[in-house]
Order: sequence, then C-alpha cells, then structure tokens
Amino acid sequence: MRSNLKTFATLFALVGLVSFTSCKKEEKAQATFTATMENCSDIHNAKTVLNGTALEWVSGDQVKIFSDGAAAVFTATPQSDATTAIFTTTDPIFDAEEHTGFIAYYPAGAADSPNSVTIPATQQSVDGSLRGFPMHAYSTSNTLEFTNLCGVLKLHLQKTGVTVTSIALTTDQTINGTYQVDNYNSTETATLNTTSVTNGTTTTTMVCNQSINDAHDFYFYLPAGTYSGLTLVITASDGSMCTLGPAPQGNTVVIERSKYSTITLTDMNFEAPVTEANPLTFEARRANSRISFSSPSAIGATMQYSTDGGASWQNYTNGTTITLPNVGDKVSFRAASTNPTLASGTTTSGFSLITNSKFSVNDECFLYGNIMSLLDGTNYETATTLTESYTFAGLFQDASSLHSHPTKPLLLPATTLADNCYREMFSGCNSLTTAPVLPATSLTDNCYYRMFYACRNLNSITCYATSGINTDNSTSNWLRNVASSGTLYKAASASWPTGNNGVPSGWTAVNL
Repeated sequence: MRSNLKTFATLFALVGLVSFTSCKKEEKAQATFTATMENCSDIHNAKTVLNGTALEWVSGDQVKIFSDGAAAVFTATPQSDATTAIFTTTDPIFDAEEHTGFIAYYPAGAADSPNSVTIPATQQSVDGSLRGFPMHAYSTSNTLEFTNLCGVLKLHLQKTGVTVTSIALTTDQTINGTYQVDNYNSTETATLNTTSVTNGTTTTTMVCNQSINDAHDFYFYLPAGTYSGLTLVITASDGSMCTLGPAPQGNTVVIERSKYSTITLTDMNFEAPVTEANPLTFEARRANSRISFSSPSAIGATMQYSTDGGASWQNYTNGTTITLPNVGDKVSFRAASTNPTLASGTTTSGFSLITNSKFSVNDECFLYGNIMSLLDGTNYETATTLTESYTFAGLFQDASSLHSHPTKPLLLPATTLADNCYREMFSGCNSLTTAPVLPATSLTDNCYYRMFYACRNLNSITCYATSGINTDNSTSNWLRNVASSGTLYKAASASWPTGNNGVPSGWTAVNL
C-alpha cells in the first residue's frame, strides 16, 4: 500500500471495508476492497484527535483470506480512485453458498493460520510511511472491516550529513515472532496476545537507505505493550555506528494498538566499529562510574590509560581509581611497554594458588576492545598467541557491573592458548549477556576453566574449538550457573558434551 497522508498520524486506526462477490467455482474469485480511515489520537495527548484521510491500494497488494479450513491469497488491481481495488485469486474457494465466516490478514505473508500472525524481526523503511503494517478483518457476511494489530514507534532523528542503512531496536520484551490473535473469529477488535508468542526476539532491525540532511522520521510497528531498557543502534553507510541507551531504569515507552509514540533523537555520535586496533575500553553506563586496576608486585604489570579515545596516553599508577563523570565517557588501557602475563599460579594436589592482576568496576560499564592491548601496548593489533600460563586468569572476576555492549565486541583474538590462560576470567560477571568470540581451535589444560562461572545472564557464546574440548579440565564448569537458556555457536565438526562442561541444560548448540 502507499499512503496519501499529509502526516504520518493519519496512517493509524485504519479500517478497510471489504466486499467480495459471489462466483462460480469455474470462475476466479473476486473481492472488492474499499479502504477508509478512522480517527486516532496521539498517546501523548489523548485529547488531540487527528483526522484521517484516504489510504491507497497499489497494484500487487495481497491479502490472505481464510474460511472453513481453506485459504487463498487475493491480489489487488486498484481502481481509478485507488481507494477501491478488485482482489482476485486463481483458487476460487470462496463460493458464497459454501462458506460462512471470513478471516482476512494484510499482508498476506504475515498469516499462516487463521488465528496467528507473524511480526517480522526485519522491517523495511519507507519514506514517511510503513510497509507491511499488519491488519486483520473478520465477517460472516460479504463485508470485512480491517483494523490494525500493532502500534507504532516513531523515531525522529535530527542529524546532518549521514546516510542511515539500518536501525536496530532492542527492548526488555519480545517484539517480534509469531503471535496468537485474540478475537480472530469475532467481530470484536482483534489483538495480539503478547503472552503467547513463538520464535520471537527482543531486537527488531529496520533496513534503510536514507540520507538525512536535517531530520527524518522512521517508523517501527510493534505489538502493544510497555517497554523499558530501550537501546538503539544506528548504522551509517560508512560503517560507523551510533548507540543510544539502554534507557535509564524507569524510562518506558508505551505502545498502544493503532496509535503511535514518538522518540526524538538529537545527540547522535557516530563512531567507527570496534576492531583489533581498539584497545581494551570501559564505557560508563551511569555517571561517575569508577574503574581501577591492581597488579601484585609479583606480577608487576604496568599500564597506560587514555580518556580521549587514544589521542593521548598517560602512565597509570597501580591501584588508582579513574572516575568517568558522564554516561558515555570512556577509559582505555594498554601496556606501558610489554606485560608477558597478568597472573601466575601453581597447582598442587588439584588445588591452584593464583596471583593475578584484576580490574575493579564500581558502577555499570560496558567492556569492549582488544584484550591483547594489556600485554603489548604497541603491537597488540596483530597479536594472536598467549605464551604464559594464567595470562588473564581472574582478570574481571566478580565484576558484576560489567555489561556486554550491543554493538562493540570484547575481543579475545588469541588462536594459540596457554594453560590456564582464561581461567575464571569472567567468573561472577553476572551482567554479561554475550561472551567474547573464542577463535582458538585447539584447547589447552584449564584454559576455559570456570571462565564464565556464575555469569547468570550469559545466554550466547561462540567457540571455534574442535580439539581438546572437556579434556584436562579445559572446559570444566566453564558455563556453570549461566542463564537457563541460551545458544552455543560451535564449529560444525566439534563434539560437545551436555552439562556444565559443555552445552548447559536448556541451551541449544548451533553449527557455524
């Protein structure tokens, strides 16, 4: 469909009146749709009512109609005023004498059954409008009234000189998937049952190719609900990204069926994607976040730090607390020269005594960048070998305020591992949701021992190991006490046991 609308608000609360003519089985079934608009109100000001205007069908628009166990797709041929269209099908199942109730959905591809509809995880940006905004209609006669199944989140972006290629919206609830439709066979208004959804995720991505010279509006259609913790990741044509959120606790967006809510974005800073060239970085999720690094004299690791994106570096005094005053402020770390290891240890009768360096984080921070910058301040970008046992053992242990960044990865690029190298590295980091990618194909003694133990929200990990799995304690309890469900992305040839030493109960193993 295309819209004749002067403002986006008139798109909502659409009612399409549909009548279809009786036909013989040897003839094509035909349906004539007359589309009209009902008024709607902005949810931010319920007293403000916006007038509706005409909606236009375009050639090729399709609806799916179900009746008495049968279904057919009807295709539009718009008439002269484009508010009326003749819908035809080559499957003449709707003989008025044989069918009694009619359930219809737009777009046709959204419905696989009379009582369910799929909200896609990928949406297509349309300038000033929506594509595929789902609708439903039911009737026992030859007239159908279409009503909207979703509400809309309008993003008003104010930015100059950027071409947006995608926008990823993440919330604290499922916002796509296959939903059961309540009142699907009733004249009552149909609604999505948000407690009955399958194959859904919390992220919906809009595909765009929109140049912004001053400001532009983008529209997501979403199930009705109250959403918090919103995060937006906006990607530009040059690969740079702007990440906004998550929204502070208590900040919610209400989406109502057939209405819209608006978020205006003005402070957008696009940054190049994180690569191996980016040193290990902490980014404040809350104002006045504090980070410190301590290295025992037996280890003697020396560091430098930067709070201006690497433009300048200062020598770091062991144990000093660095405060990040504002949300989004960053501090990066690199070795002052070289640090062969950040920890050491001995094992006697199965017990290990570890002396290790450690980061302490006293408020919520994102963690990303290349961990190898802590070993070599100059050549870390290409470093892929760990030579010393216990290299990063216990480095972030019990740092419960560390969070996975939605777009900026933490990189552990080593493909050659040392014994105990990542032992208990993230143990107790219960705010992490996604583990860093583990590219090594061959595992060593205790290398991943309790690496993510008690990371209670961890639900995704990618590991390329093919040999040494669950051998010599290489993965002993590495995923014990993580999230109750999650995904291990693994090499296709790898054989993983089930349980804490491999794929946890409730998790799914997916071949890369």
